[in-house]
Amino acid sequence: MRIHLGGKTVRILKVDPLNPEDDILKIASDMIKNGKIVAFPTETVYGLGADAFNPSAVEKIFRIKKRPTGNPLIVHISKIEHVNELVEDLDIRRMKVLERLWPGPITFVLKKRSNLPDIVTGGLNTVAVRMPSHPVSIALIDMTGPIVAPSANLSGRPSPTKAQHVIDDFKDELDAIVDGGETIFGLESSVIDLSGDHPILIRPGPITIERLRNIFPDLVIDVDKIPSSSFDHYMTKKPLYLFIGTVEKIVKSILSFVEKRKKNFVLLCSEETKNMYPDNFRKVIMGSRVRPFSIAKRIFDIMRKVDKMDVDEILVEGIEEKGIGFTVMDRLRRSALRIFE
Repeated sequence: MRIHLGGKTVRILKVDPLNPEDDILKIASDMIKNGKIVAFPTETVYGLGADAFNPSAVEKIFRIKKRPTGNPLIVHISKIEHVNELVEDLDIRRMKVLERLWPGPITFVLKKRSNLPDIVTGGLNTVAVRMPSHPVSIALIDMTGPIVAPSANLSGRPSPTKAQHVIDDFKDELDAIVDGGETIFGLESSVIDLSGDHPILIRPGPITIERLRNIFPDLVIDVDKIPSSSFDHYMTKKPLYLFIGTVEKIVKSILSFVEKRKKNFVLLCSEETKNMYPDNFRKVIMGSRVRPFSIAKRIFDIMRKVDKMDVDEILVEGIEEKGIGFTVMDRLRRSALRIFE
């Protein structure tokens, strides 16, 4: 299918997310091999794909995303053999870690080979590498080779979990979008730096801190180490206010905030708390506090939806910062104009 957006026709390549059609993916693969930009789904979020070894194609990604060039990209692979094309000085211990956790929603930062274009790594001597588990991305990379694929959103915006989110952000700036439906996790991958003496978690993701600590007993958490930490992330166009603490404290703080502000707002709340607010509150249910993965999967989609509502402000309940809740709260903290504790 082709859609006309602005002055350009963008190809929408709809595929079966579990059994993607080879003939459709070949169209996308050929486009990437020819220097085009193609968005595609992973199990985390949609990625903006280009040939990792084509500097001019990679430059297009920075330009259309409005992404600072000092912010490195993640290279996506489909087989462990690809690692040797990208990484040097990979010892047996690190290789065993990769084999244990790939494919899956986790990225590793490793020492890069000199043949990898500097624009991919922001001039650093390391490269971020991930092997996704989504059938569409695995099949596409198998056909194409290593693909750089940052999240397919304008820099600073919430990440895309549906093809429509990609269309909303880029209109006619892409060549094609592989539409594989909604992503599985709804949050970007965990990122662990293995380039030094100790593993450092620089971005939490779908794999919980608790599980990672079982695998890496000496894991250090430093979410400010990731090069992108100095840039805005996950921002809505409407101001977003985050309320954290116990459930009782959160509800009380929100009620007090609304009473003082008297502005047009929408409240993102949980299944468990929706009846603790007046009926005239405009509410959107994020999911369940006892099933925080339900919140993680939907949070970016919800943020994009409420951003289009006729409201002045977005109010969001915080959740418990353990398990996947730690990752959800990392994203919400970064998106908030102000946090009420």
